[in-house]
Amino acid sequence: MSVLTATNRALLCQEIVDNVFDSLDSPYDSTDSSTRKTLASLATTCKNFSEPALRVLWRKLPSICYLLRLLPQWGPNAAHDKYYYTENTYTLHGEPNDEEWALLQRYAKLVRDVKWDADVEGTSIAQIVSKRCNGTHFLPRLEGLYSFTLSSEVFGPQCFFDALLPPTLRHLTLSFAFSSIFDNGAAPLLKHAVTRISTRLPLLTTLSVKECSSDVPMTMLHPLLALKTLRTVIITKPPMDNAILSHLAALESLKVLKASLSLDISDERRPNLDAGFSRAEIMKLRGNPQHISFVISAASMTKLRSLSLTITYDRRRGPVVNANSESLVQAVASIASNTPSSLTCFKLKVEDELPELPDLMVIIEPLLALRSLTELHLSFNQLLSVCDDELIRILTSMPDLMMLRIPHHKPYQSTDLPDEVIMASVLEFIALHCPRLHTLELPHLHFGDIPPLDGVFATHHRLMRLAFFAYPDRGIADDDEDDYPITLWLDAALYVNRLFPSFKLDAPEDDTAARPFGMDTEMSHRISGVGGQRLVHYLTYIRDGASNGEQFAEMGIDGVVDGAAATLPPLAI
Repeated sequence: MSVLTATNRALLCQEIVDNVFDSLDSPYDSTDSSTRKTLASLATTCKNFSEPALRVLWRKLPSICYLLRLLPQWGPNAAHDKYYYTENTYTLHGEPNDEEWALLQRYAKLVRDVKWDADVEGTSIAQIVSKRCNGTHFLPRLEGLYSFTLSSEVFGPQCFFDALLPPTLRHLTLSFAFSSIFDNGAAPLLKHAVTRISTRLPLLTTLSVKECSSDVPMTMLHPLLALKTLRTVIITKPPMDNAILSHLAALESLKVLKASLSLDISDERRPNLDAGFSRAEIMKLRGNPQHISFVISAASMTKLRSLSLTITYDRRRGPVVNANSESLVQAVASIASNTPSSLTCFKLKVEDELPELPDLMVIIEPLLALRSLTELHLSFNQLLSVCDDELIRILTSMPDLMMLRIPHHKPYQSTDLPDEVIMASVLEFIALHCPRLHTLELPHLHFGDIPPLDGVFATHHRLMRLAFFAYPDRGIADDDEDDYPITLWLDAALYVNRLFPSFKLDAPEDDTAARPFGMDTEMSHRISGVGGQRLVHYLTYIRDGASNGEQFAEMGIDGVVDGAAATLPPLAI
C-alpha cells in the first residue's frame, strides 16, 4: 500500500495547485523567458498540471504572434505595407477552416493581456478576423490591449476594431499610423475609433495615446469625455486642451496623469480646476512654465506623491525666443508653494537652452522647503554651475533624500568647466552625513583636492549607484589625459572605494557600454569625463583585489609604474 507524502496530498488540492501556478505569472512585457518555458514544460507533465499551466501561460502574451501562429496560414509577409517597411512582418495568407479557427478560439479565451506587435501586417488579418468573428469578440476576455496601431487598413472592415474591444477591456494603449490626419480620410476613422472606445468600454481604467500625428486636433479626442472610470491617462501628443484637462480633473478615480499641455489660461477661458485631481498620486506634465504652474496652483493635489515636470517653450515659430530664466524661476517658486506635504519625488527637466542660466540655487531655492522628498532629479540642457556648499545645502535641507540626480548635459561632447565646480572632497561629507542616500549623480567632480588617504576613515555607507563627470584639473583635455600623473586616478579610486564600499561598478544586463551617459539615468552607472574610465578600471581592480590578491600584484599598488593603466583590459560597464 503506497503512502502519500505531504507534498502529494497538497497537490491533490486544486486550489493549492492553482496558487502555485499563479505564482509563476509574469507581466506581458517581461523579457524573462524562463518562466514561460517552465509553464510550457509543466503543461506537458501530467493531466492535472495541464489546465492550470496553460491558463497562466496564455494569460499574458508578449506578442499577438503567439496566438496567430497556431493557424497554418500564418507566415512571413512578402509585400510592402503602406506605412511600414514589411521585410520582417507576418500575416495570414488565407482564411482558416472551422476546425483551425476553433483551435485558435480555444486559446483566445484564455488571453487577458496582449501586445499587438508592429511587425504584424494588419490588412489581411483585419479582413479574415472580421469575417470569422462575425460580430463576436476575437479575444472575449481580454483586459489589456497594448501597442495597438490604428491605421486606414485596420478600419477597412470597421468591425475588426470592434472585435478587439470586448467590454472586459480595462487597459488600452494606442498609436497612430496616419501619415497626416487630413489626408486619405483619416480624420473620420480616428473619430470613429475614439467614439467606439468611449461607448463600448465601460470598465476602461487605463488609456494611453502615443505617437499621434502632430497635426491631430485635440477635438478629435473629445469623445473620450464620456469615460468616467479612468485611473491612468497618458496622452503626450497632441497636447491636452482645456476641455480634456477639466474633465480629467473632475474624475475622482484618476490616480496617474502623463500629458503635454497646450492651454488657454486667459481670464475668460481658463479651465476650471477647482478641487481637481484630488486623488492624483503621480503627475508627469510637459509644457511651458506658465501652463504647468497654472495647473499645479489651480488644482488640489492633496495626495500627490510624484511630480515630474518638463519645461519647454513654443518652437512653432522658429528658434526659441521666449525662453528666459525669470519665467522658469517664477514657475518653480509657484509649483513649490502649491505642492502637498505628501510629495516624495520631484523631477524637473528644462529641455531648451536658456539665454542665461542662473545658478542652480536661484532656481531650486523654493524646493528646499520640501523636506519630505526622497527623490530629486534636476536636468538642464546646458552647462550647470554647482559648488560644494550648494550640494551640501541640498542634502541637509532634505534629510530623507535617497536619490539625487543632477546629470551632466553633454558628458561625452564637452570638457568645459563651469564657473564653480564640485570638489571630490565633498564625498566624505556625504558618506558621513547622508546615510539614506543610495543613488547620487552629479554633473561633475573635480579630483584636484583629494585629501590624504591616511586621514580618510573607511565607512559602511550603502550608496549603490554613483555617476559623475570626472575632472583631474582645470585645462586638462581628453588628449592630455596620459600626461597627467597616473597616481591621481589610483588615489581617486581608493578614495571612492573607502567611502562607498557598496558602490556597484557593474551595470544591469540590459545596459551596454555604448549607452550614452545620462540617456538612461535609471540604468547607467558609468563614470565619464577626463580619466573617468581609468578611475573605473582602478576601482574594478581594487574590488577584485579584495578577494584576489593577485590583482594587486599585477597592478603594483605599492609602486605604480608609468603606463600601467595602458595595459589594463577593457571593462564592459
